[in-house]
Amino acid sequence: MASVVHSPNRDRFGAMNYLIDKLGYNEVETCSGTGMGFCRFSFTNANGQKLAVVTVNNQPGQKPKLQRWWIDTENR
Repeated sequence: MASVVHSPNRDRFGAMNYLIDKLGYNEVETCSGTGMGFCRFSFTNANGQKLAVVTVNNQPGQKPKLQRWWIDTENR
């Protein structure tokens, strides 16, 4: 079972409120707040490996879409 990484950014706004409070994604780290509305998530497994995910269309009423993902080897 993967551990839950709670967002270090609790000074959040629109997209972050929607993703955390309405959709239940505590793994969201940050959102751009403008343009495409990019948001970055970080998921950590039991071995400490991190999966970074970037989504777009993160505003309330929109369905977030995967933009990019990678294994984050720099932030272990």
